[in-house]
Amino acid sequence: MKRKGKEVVILLLEMKNIVKVYDRVIANKDVSISLEKGEILAVVGENGAGKSTLMKILYGLERPNSGEIYIKGKKMNFRNPSDAMKQGIGMVQQHFMLFDTMTVTENIIYNNEISKGIFLDKVANREKVRELSKRYMLEVDPDKIVKDCSVGTQQRIEILKILHQNADILIFDEPSSVLTPIEVEELLNTMKRLSKMGKSIILITHKLGEVMEVADRIVVMRAGEVVAERQKEHTSIEELSYFMIGRQLTTPVIEDIEAGKEVLSVKNLSKVDASGKKLLDNINISVRGGEIVGIAGVSGNGQSELIKCITGLETDYTGKIQVCGINVTNKGVEYIRKAGLAHIPEDRYYWGSAREATLAENALMGDEDSQRFSKNGLLDFHE
Repeated sequence: MKRKGKEVVILLLEMKNIVKVYDRVIANKDVSISLEKGEILAVVGENGAGKSTLMKILYGLERPNSGEIYIKGKKMNFRNPSDAMKQGIGMVQQHFMLFDTMTVTENIIYNNEISKGIFLDKVANREKVRELSKRYMLEVDPDKIVKDCSVGTQQRIEILKILHQNADILIFDEPSSVLTPIEVEELLNTMKRLSKMGKSIILITHKLGEVMEVADRIVVMRAGEVVAERQKEHTSIEELSYFMIGRQLTTPVIEDIEAGKEVLSVKNLSKVDASGKKLLDNINISVRGGEIVGIAGVSGNGQSELIKCITGLETDYTGKIQVCGINVTNKGVEYIRKAGLAHIPEDRYYWGSAREATLAENALMGDEDSQRFSKNGLLDFHE
């Protein structure tokens, strides 16, 4: 409970004096936060501040060493995510938890299916997804395979999945980290709509511009502790930045750079899919050294296909591509990487890293056969 003037408010959520220790590292130190119905609470801080750990505790993914969690005034003991979901808590994690080879409908209704006798009622489930999509204004194609959906669409699937589970508290963990600016704007509008519908939202982020756009109240964490709490109208990005890092930020001076020689040339690039539909049509791009070239467009308009062709993930196209003067047309990833081109994919977790490998193994990928890191066919980790 908390008092607003003379009114006593029953809080939807209270986390009191949460402590979480990993070996000798204190991830959360006596952390307390609260959440009201229909409120958007932003929990901000630098990487490693303890934000995600706190939310994993709330969602039942981690157990605290000490502290208490209350839902509508009732003390809870979450042993796993199922316990949290039963109390109306859902989490859109930073790395989506979807089945790539299943349809949008199958992912959203998973573990909450509509059945006809002992059989799955595919028609009813598909209609349920369409109804959810329409009600919350989150457009998805119920029959599309998830791996063929854009990152922004996959996030909408995650949101619809937890709404289908009747979540009242929605946790968003760094939700904009893999989104385009247009998708970020759509996401923030979605949060505002859900809040007006009575849903309560916890936004975990370090992007203060987004926080000031959407949050009602802001909690700042640093080194595992809550160091400040502010209503949005009573703070600023500058003040929040100071609380996050413990010092005033200085604005760096960025000098103009004169563009150098051409390092990437794409000429008359075209690609069609298996049905003959044009995915890329006569694309021409030139990039010079020192330039930053932006490629804008709504998801699904060829940006991903263009990057896959340039980086060697797709080799079935027409046209010509040169990297640093080397013809890499229709060549694979290894050849193009050695020509001098690197690629940070839109989904860095799925495409850009090997999740089961160590940091050292990930860092070595692409150079594992070089003389510097390989001896007699074995990796030399000492180097």
